[in-house]
Amino acid sequence: MRKLKGTYMAITSLSNYQDTNTEDYVQITLTDEEDIVDGMQKLRTIYPNLMRLEYDNCRTRKNQKVTGTETVEKKSELEYFEEFFELQNNQPMNEEQRKFSEELIRKLGEVRF
Repeated sequence: MRKLKGTYMAITSLSNYQDTNTEDYVQITLTDEEDIVDGMQKLRTIYPNLMRLEYDNCRTRKNQKVTGTETVEKKSELEYFEEFFELQNNQPMNEEQRKFSEELIRKLGEVRF
C-alpha cells in the first residue's frame, strides 16, 4: 500500500500521478484545513483502489474534549452551539455568525409542533 500526503489540489494534480500506477492500493492523508465534500468518491476517480482517507490539519491535531454533563443545565442553546462550532472549525464564531445563530435559535424556539 502506498501512502500519499498533501492538499487535495496537489494529490489530484496530473503532474502528481501521471507517471505512477494509479491502480495501487493507497492511503491518502489530506492536509487541507477544510474537509473535501465527497472526498473519497472524488479521489477514487483517480485512485480507484483508495483504501483510506484521513485528514491532518489543525482541527484533527487538536485533541479537544466535549464538556461533561455536569454543566448541562448551566448553558444556553447558543453557548452549546458556539462550543460545537469551535470544536468543528477550530476557531470561535465571528460576530456575524453569532448574530445569525442567535436569531435562528430564537426562531426555532417560537416553532410549535
